[in-house]
Amino acid sequence: MKSLLLTKFSKIFFNALDVAEVPPPQISDGCATVRMAAAALNPADLHIASGEMKMFSPKRPPFALGVDGAGIVISDGKHFKTGDRVMFYTGLVHCGTLAEQMSVPEDWLAPVPTSWTDAEAAAAPLALLVAFKALERTKAKKGESILVSGAGGPVGAATIALAKYRGLNVYGLGSPDDEAYVKSLGAETFASYRSPSTSLPLKSFDILLDCFGGKTMDLACKSVKPGGRK
Repeated sequence: MKSLLLTKFSKIFFNALDVAEVPPPQISDGCATVRMAAAALNPADLHIASGEMKMFSPKRPPFALGVDGAGIVISDGKHFKTGDRVMFYTGLVHCGTLAEQMSVPEDWLAPVPTSWTDAEAAAAPLALLVAFKALERTKAKKGESILVSGAGGPVGAATIALAKYRGLNVYGLGSPDDEAYVKSLGAETFASYRSPSTSLPLKSFDILLDCFGGKTMDLACKSVKPGGRK
């Protein structure tokens, strides 16, 4: 099968990629073989390709990059069967989604919503995981208010959707170009990061989740209630 291999650690990793024929994955206990339909590249791959993660990972070049992916199960496991559409995140110390097939522990797999394309499914896992973990750390409760800064980015958008699903009152802060998109995900109100000092109410939110940083975060912090969580 074909795989896009990283041939050496490099900060300019596009110069260290090679399409090569490699053996198909072996079927292992607790794993399902997935025929990859789509894979995503994100900042995590830059850190892996540069070698920044090599102290934490057994992976050494040549190996296939890619930590996010989606595809079709082609070998039955205990929980997923041949033909199931799945998406998954490998963790920062594992890789391999930039290949035609991959053997994936079933614990990593999640079913793909029927309305999602393969590309949407491949782009979602890491962002959803970060958003889920962040909301868990805030101990967010139904009825609380949350301000999501950087609402139009991957983690911000995932946080908006998950917070709305959990029954929070959601306020988005981001690029004015993203207002319609952020509201479609569940944000009840939206403010532009270009004028946060005039559009954000002071001391109004129970929770701030910031995906933007810098001066915007400093201004957003002023909108959190005394005793709120950031």
